[in-house]
Amino acid sequence: LWERELTRLPLREPIEASELANKFSFTPAQIAGTARTAAGMALLAGPLDRRELADAAYSQVSHKLGEHATLIYARHTWDQLVLGETEKEMLRNACDQVRYKHVVYDRWGFDRRLAYGKGVSMLFAGPPGTGKTMAAQVVANDLGIEMYKVDLSQVVSKYIGETEKNLNEVFNEAKKSNVILFFDETDAILGKRTEVKDSHDKNANLETSYLLQKMEEYDGITVMTTNYKENIDSAFFRRISYVIHFAFPDAAAR
Repeated sequence: LWERELTRLPLREPIEASELANKFSFTPAQIAGTARTAAGMALLAGPLDRRELADAAYSQVSHKLGEHATLIYARHTWDQLVLGETEKEMLRNACDQVRYKHVVYDRWGFDRRLAYGKGVSMLFAGPPGTGKTMAAQVVANDLGIEMYKVDLSQVVSKYIGETEKNLNEVFNEAKKSNVILFFDETDAILGKRTEVKDSHDKNANLETSYLLQKMEEYDGITVMTTNYKENIDSAFFRRISYVIHFAFPDAAAR
């Protein structure tokens, strides 16, 4: 369907149908709607590039993420990100894992071997002001995927079971549009699991385990940040695809 619609659109650059099918889990009606919107945009502005086609696709998405998250307009690029070469290479690998997953899962047949865990999860650890949020925007901009910053104050609740319910809503809504979920300063919910002495300890441990479970089930990208990596439960690191440390820049980098 994507191939058929792309042949009818005036494009400024070559765009593969597999790229769009990989990025958007759309119904036939949504694909047709994207093509109609894109054709209207082309009448006004001329041939379309990758970003404009993505905007047309996102116009077909209906979700309620705005209740718990805020859309972040990603404008930063790789050359603006001041980061070590090793860390930048890890970020590029993460982007490539998303960009070419249709090759690995569909063409190479790994989709039949993996029941879940096809998403990409990243943890950015480092002091404030070292570029963690900027790096998340670079990833979103590079892949052309919308990024939503989850408001933990709206998600974490003092009432037992409410936090899990809110997290479930966030991930279910995110699945509709395959957006990047950005959790800032996640120490509050991803702290070290403690020995259960009362119901509060048990509930906190359940919240941490539940977030781990939802992240593994989510096929999209999850990005979390923390100022203190030491506060994060060690079991958490085994379930994260990429743990990237953001060091404070030296004089030359500044």
